[in-house]
Amino acid sequence: MKCLICNEEFCNRQKFAYHLNTIHNINIQDYKLKYKPDKDTNLLECPICGKYNMKQLTQHITDIHKLTKEEFLAQYPNTKLWIDEISIRCAKAQSIGMETFRNNLKQDPHYYDEMYVKRDLHRNKAEIADKIRQTRIERGTNEKMSTRIKKMWDNEDYRKMQVEKAKKQHENGLTEIIAKNSGRKRYPVTLNNVTYSMRSNWEVQFATFLSEHNIEFKYEPFTIKYTYKGQEKVYYPDFYIIKSGLVIEVKPLDLCNDERVIAKKIATESLGYKFMFITENELSNLDNIQFE
Repeated sequence: MKCLICNEEFCNRQKFAYHLNTIHNINIQDYKLKYKPDKDTNLLECPICGKYNMKQLTQHITDIHKLTKEEFLAQYPNTKLWIDEISIRCAKAQSIGMETFRNNLKQDPHYYDEMYVKRDLHRNKAEIADKIRQTRIERGTNEKMSTRIKKMWDNEDYRKMQVEKAKKQHENGLTEIIAKNSGRKRYPVTLNNVTYSMRSNWEVQFATFLSEHNIEFKYEPFTIKYTYKGQEKVYYPDFYIIKSGLVIEVKPLDLCNDERVIAKKIATESLGYKFMFITENELSNLDNIQFE
């Protein structure tokens, strides 16, 4: 083991570390960062802290320096984030994957149909959302994001840039476009000279039935506060039958037993309203249901 400061050689690490501390007044970690005795020129080095021999920088700059990829490249442009080996391997894997996908579709245009159907049938969206939320809590992702965003907004130049960006968007009419396109898709329908913007085709079908049978109703007429997992939420009932004081929720049958939906039902009934689910089963048999 050779000292790169004085070129003296040592037979073991302990003697080398003692030499650095007593003769050169430097510990072995600082020595490594400054002189890089085992540096591999084919691997990457962090321009911020000097850590070296890394195959990729993205995870390092996120975890250690709390920077996004864009922020890092703004400060250190033209810095390689991955070694060539990783870039080539990823590009090759992507190319092979796309080629396989195209070949399968050429042989059979419906090759992936069954796979997608099975995936959708077995996918429990609520369960997946809970898993993602739990994972973010365990990893502290939300806290890291919050810290990083606060750090960004503490920068006066960043705040000015965002203000100017917002002004330009507003001047170009982008604010209205963003507001119009945000949120879930709506389904407009006009009944008895009143235009509604509904959340699903099922709601449109049900509203059309009520209108055709002269049943007076209101769509999302009021809000009801309810508690879910210790937090206060706001519920917007789908329909309210005026004559009978009946609140109706149009919902797929497999979601009617969801904890959040049940909490909405309990809160509604506690205020004295009647409550009814309209599922795919009831939609096909609306003539036999009493709403008044």
